[in-house]
Amino acid sequence: MKIDESVHKYLQDNNMLPDGNHMLYVGVKGGGCSGMQYVFQVVKFDPDKYFAYDIFVCSDNKSSLFLKNCKLVYKQSVGASILVVENPNAVSTCGCGESFSL
Repeated sequence: MKIDESVHKYLQDNNMLPDGNHMLYVGVKGGGCSGMQYVFQVVKFDPDKYFAYDIFVCSDNKSSLFLKNCKLVYKQSVGASILVVENPNAVSTCGCGESFSL
């Protein structure tokens, strides 16, 4: 997965910079309207459990299979500002973009 510069700016602007122990975790789990959904949470980084995409963002090995060729971006609009996974592998997505199917 590639991490867009907009994500780094979002994390900096919201004082969510890594402190050496914590990172933004991006994962995939079963559920949502389309069968699989993205998970975002701040986790204590454990190299035995996670791997780092860069100094800000990490994932686990299982999720990385679903995130291959994806791009994480931060998008702002009048009604919302959200982290979005742009997934070219997805066959379908739900209307809000939080879930997908392969």
